[in-house]
Order: sequence, then structure tokens, then C-alpha cells
Amino acid sequence: MRFDSIDSLLYFVGGNVKEDTVLIIDEFTYWCRAEPCVLGELQRFVDRYIDRGRLGIIIIGSLVGVMIRSVLGGGTPLYGRANLRLRYPS
Repeated sequence: MRFDSIDSLLYFVGGNVKEDTVLIIDEFTYWCRAEPCVLGELQRFVDRYIDRGRLGIIIIGSLVGVMIRSVLGGGTPLYGRANLRLRYPS
């Protein structure tokens, strides 16, 4: 399968969830650097699909500072949408 945009990939996943599913995105910080629009598109995806209860999302990033400032920090599209933040080492 091939998708023309991040948005089309996310909406395909969200629209085809039939049972409890977890979407795992690894190295998210690199994805954000390559495609800055991904934060806004992921915000729309989370707002549309996550509260329905069948879909969870795990975002993993190795650049801790970028995750805190650019992904989950105040004023970012995903701010306030995280249920749990884990940092290793804690």
C-alpha cells in the first residue's frame, strides 16, 4: 500500500480500526523534522479517533529535548493530549 500523505495514512488507519488497536510511531522526532506538518495532522487524527476507545497511540522519540519542546510542550498541536509520558532513564 502507498499513501500520498501522512494525513491519508493516518485516516486510513483510523477509518479501518475494527478492534482494539495501538498505533506505534517510532523515531517521531525525525519524522517531525522531515515533515513539519505532521504535528498538526496528528493532532486532527488524535482528536477524531482516539476518544472512540478502540485506538491508542504510542509516540516514541529518541531526541528528548525535541519531544518535550516541539512535540508535547505548551503551544504545540499535541499539547494536553498525552495521557502518559515516560522518560528513560526516569
